[in-house]
Amino acid sequence: MHITMEPVIKSVTQTCSDQEVAVSLSQCSALVSACQSFGVEGYRVVDYTTNGFLSRYLPIRIPHAPMLVYRGQYLIPLVFRRGTGCEELWNQASRREAFFLLLDWYLRYEPETIVTKYRVMDDEEERFRLKILDSAWIAFRLQELIHCGCYQLKDCPSKEHFIQWNQESRLIQSPLIGRHSPVLDLENRKTVAECLLFFQILQLFFPDAPLCQELQLEKVG
Repeated sequence: MHITMEPVIKSVTQTCSDQEVAVSLSQCSALVSACQSFGVEGYRVVDYTTNGFLSRYLPIRIPHAPMLVYRGQYLIPLVFRRGTGCEELWNQASRREAFFLLLDWYLRYEPETIVTKYRVMDDEEERFRLKILDSAWIAFRLQELIHCGCYQLKDCPSKEHFIQWNQESRLIQSPLIGRHSPVLDLENRKTVAECLLFFQILQLFFPDAPLCQELQLEKVG
């Protein structure tokens, strides 16, 4: 099935724009099936309030927003900004896998970036709440990694060239600052993990790229 996006029905009582689109409710079951191997367990339709990347950090309320249930702990809103590759995201196997790779990286290293303050009751007894993730941010960041990184670096010959390129592009940020600091602090576990994540995503789109052979990084002076 080809997943299509449609305009969302928004509350008229809160700030919103005309740039939000969502996966059709009739296609959610098919999407769950396509994403089960990544940890998706089902979907829910939620009265969604947020002030995240989707709405440019202004409050917005979307009735009947579809969300994927992820690993029994999280909800992934299937509502995105137009122009962030959201339709290709769900129709291309490589993008779907890259989305969940990126999501898992953020949950491990920067959960504060994608876990919103909003929660949804998981059952009638209200024993615990499902946390809502900022899926619009993840989709945007993935688009950035693919189009500003993968397509430019598919012919990159070496990790040294990658590090030099990143010094100008700042696709991957280093926690170190200062003119004498290395471009990437490759002794920092989080930075190395982000580099390897990028190589994984690169490999999904360009499996023969020279950088895909670089399974380990070492500090370059």
